[in-house]
Amino acid sequence: MLSLRRAGESARSIRWKLAAKGIDPETASAALDRDEPGNDDFAAAIAYARRRRLGPFRTEADRAARRERDMAALARKGFGLDTRRAAIGATDALALEERERFDQVRSTLRSRTSAIPARSATSAIHTQRA
Repeated sequence: MLSLRRAGESARSIRWKLAAKGIDPETASAALDRDEPGNDDFAAAIAYARRRRLGPFRTEADRAARRERDMAALARKGFGLDTRRAAIGATDALALEERERFDQVRSTLRSRTSAIPARSATSAIHTQRA
């Protein structure tokens, strides 16, 4: 899955490709769930936009005129509307890459903290009083 994500494939597109090869949807979903943190549709959309020079990776003069075509290209790859808007609507490539790094760090932290059991509200109150 990692190489498909780095190539700019969305989760939906990966599922389509796996289904075409005869892999059942449950197995495909399980494989996508095991994917490493930070390797999500947004990162794949950025990789695809960078490779095809879409959105913020275009010259400033072409960006507005080609916005709808860029959105359609990402839609054909299976990316959702919110992901397409975030990737194509970024002001510049640097801002987009900074957001990608932020999202990767955030998802890594979430995966690490999900293993820590949550404390109840009463135990948090008792800890603060002590």
